[in-house]
Amino acid sequence: MKAYCSNCNSLYELKDTPQFKTVSVKYATSLISYTFMTDEECEVDDKAIVFTNGRWNVVTITEVHDKPQPKEKFNYTWLVQIIDRTNYDQHIQEDGEGYPSVESRL
Repeated sequence: MKAYCSNCNSLYELKDTPQFKTVSVKYATSLISYTFMTDEECEVDDKAIVFTNGRWNVVTITEVHDKPQPKEKFNYTWLVQIIDRTNYDQHIQEDGEGYPSVESRL
């Protein structure tokens, strides 16, 4: 199985026993799912960062495959990081009304 590194624009051969899983993700502006490799713990609906086409993007995980999902003529690339929303969610809960306005914090 081959993988594609979008950072260095090169193909490389994956090991016989992959040490990763694949996830399907969707961009906020797309109905199409894309597959990425990851070795991070993640769940459906987690937000993650990917680096594609020279840009950092936030995506939503729609499927987690514990066993990689090879596709004919498909080049894998790595998911950068799962977004940990723990602190953010705690702050929003404490604020009680969502985003605080700038004026209320001054």
